[in-house]
Amino acid sequence: MATDQNVNYRVGVKGAKKAGNQFKQLGKTILASFGGIFAAQKLAGLTIALKNAARDGEETRQKFDVVFEGMKTGANSVADAFSKSFKLAGATTRELLGNTGDLLVGFGFTEKAALDMAVQVNSLAQDLASFTNFSGGAKGASDALTKAILGETE
Repeated sequence: MATDQNVNYRVGVKGAKKAGNQFKQLGKTILASFGGIFAAQKLAGLTIALKNAARDGEETRQKFDVVFEGMKTGANSVADAFSKSFKLAGATTRELLGNTGDLLVGFGFTEKAALDMAVQVNSLAQDLASFTNFSGGAKGASDALTKAILGETE
């Protein structure tokens, strides 16, 4: 009788281990499926983000070219030098210089004077952002300085 119990015990343990391994494999399969779905969702989100970034970069380039239409080549050279000097992406530089230049040209500055002032304002904005940890970063500092120059008091 003791032998029968030992055999039954061994068979039961063997069956339990086999069932456990099958559940373990099923769990891995389910986890892999969810992982694949999750990865596909992340990839779709990344694709949309990259598409939006490309569109935004193109819009920034077009705005910059319109603001400095009479001196595109010179303005792009200045923007490239500014990017290199402050280690910024070209799109970021063109956004900062274009936004400031757009307002200044709107107030009657020549394109050359607006570009020169935009470089000065954004150089100061970069310095403020790095030295004082300005909460809005260089873009926020640039916006604040531009508004201050134009007489806005907020």
